[in-house]
Amino acid sequence: MNQQDGRELHELLRELVERQGAGVIETPEAFRAALDDFLSEDEATLGELNLLGDAVRLGAVDRLLSMLDHGADPHAAVAEAGDTLARDRGTEDQRRTRWAVAAVGYATGRISEPVVAAYRTGAPPSVPAPPATVEPPAQPAPPPTPPPSAPPAPETAVNPGFGPGTLSGRSVDADTWDQQRQAPAYPPPVPTQQGRRRAWPVVLAVLVLLLAGGGVLAWVLTQDDDSPSDSATDDPTDNPTDEPTDEPTETGPIDVTSNTVLVPIKRDGSSKIYAVDPDDPDSIAPITPGDNDNFPAISPDRESIVYLARATDDAVWPIVLDVATGASHQLFDSEDACDYARRPAFSPDGQRLALNCIDAEGQSTGMFIVDPGGGLDQAIEVEGVVRGTPTWVSQTQLVASVADSEDSPSSLWLYDIQTKVAEQLTFGEGWDTHPDWVSGPELLLFVRSESEEPTGELWTMPIDGEPEQVDVGQPVLDPVWSPGGTEIAFRTEDDTLATVLLDDPGNVVEVPGTEDVSGPPVWGDR
Repeated sequence: MNQQDGRELHELLRELVERQGAGVIETPEAFRAALDDFLSEDEATLGELNLLGDAVRLGAVDRLLSMLDHGADPHAAVAEAGDTLARDRGTEDQRRTRWAVAAVGYATGRISEPVVAAYRTGAPPSVPAPPATVEPPAQPAPPPTPPPSAPPAPETAVNPGFGPGTLSGRSVDADTWDQQRQAPAYPPPVPTQQGRRRAWPVVLAVLVLLLAGGGVLAWVLTQDDDSPSDSATDDPTDNPTDEPTDEPTETGPIDVTSNTVLVPIKRDGSSKIYAVDPDDPDSIAPITPGDNDNFPAISPDRESIVYLARATDDAVWPIVLDVATGASHQLFDSEDACDYARRPAFSPDGQRLALNCIDAEGQSTGMFIVDPGGGLDQAIEVEGVVRGTPTWVSQTQLVASVADSEDSPSSLWLYDIQTKVAEQLTFGEGWDTHPDWVSGPELLLFVRSESEEPTGELWTMPIDGEPEQVDVGQPVLDPVWSPGGTEIAFRTEDDTLATVLLDDPGNVVEVPGTEDVSGPPVWGDR
């Protein structure tokens, strides 16, 4: 992983623990705060920080330490805890999650350098690792058999200062380790409560094994979502769906014209992105394969769609969909800006995306700009809480809804990513959210509410002018511009897609067949 002054990240983690004590990993909040304070941007990427924080927050480190306490082989314990972390994070990159677990274990003195080194490079194994082997209970003696050749004794070295019995074994390549291990005759014992260590990750793993086949786990872990989703923050985590997302697949070419609206609709418990021409309601058709798809965005050339798919109970990850082929892939890989994010917004040239990164619990970790491949371009300094998705007003300027705190009203702010200057645009006493910009008329579209309720009034404003209400005679949710800015699409209070002409706001037209809209639509580029 990242190196600084010849030292790798796991060595820096050990220095952190040596300085602040083992209590620094007692809670995920304290650990993440310590990481942010101790490590520079050159020493750890945002993705690595999120991963290490999740290793503690999701109980993988607790699981590792408990298995080591019960006599598990260090390699096997790292593999088991790392693979559980990969499942909890909704990723197949087991090598990276194993590295995170091993790195924190190394920092506490319970895992040796060769074990960490085994997961430093290379591709993840294709088959999940079997559980860690521990001492089984006494069994009747089997019939005598010729004894196998004794393996070489492991080279061991005690790491002083980090707890009892810490051993360092010979380095073994991680893929070789997976191929050589055999499944144990006995499952690992469920850890009991020991000091700070928690047993719930193991209980969850048992539930996965028992219930995953029938989909019962998803029913247990997710909220009921029979009622319409209510979100004033454009936050997908406020719209939980019924089960984890499927892997991205190929759906075939997608017909997207300048008059196509992309809208998430929930039918029979499944939320998909649909394409519909408001002038031809019979054209409506799903374009995404999953059961938990929401929050679409489309590039200015209308060749790429980015939508959000459920990754964990509280977080979502962006999926990139190619319009010409229907092929899709995750926006971020293991070394990119973040693991999960809210809906991104395309820059006017389509070469950058602005978005809010979130952690596995759905909490914002900051506003960032990334390239189309997910690589970090730059972070945006924001004082306050960003609500929802920003919108680009030029190649160098963004508008976002920002509040002083999670519970306070929000205003629209203009951020210049070149000069690093921020300017407040609206000064109302309520909540100004869901900004959307359109060139041509050069207008911002947004929702103004008197409370945290997701519905509100429809307003527009030029960047250097005063806000003006567009009276459509009803509350609106999630408004977006059409290409060119002559029309507006929005979600009605009863979750139906509606359109209205900017110069005829009293004539709202609901689009037949679009009942049960589950999130914001997109019409023009976003």
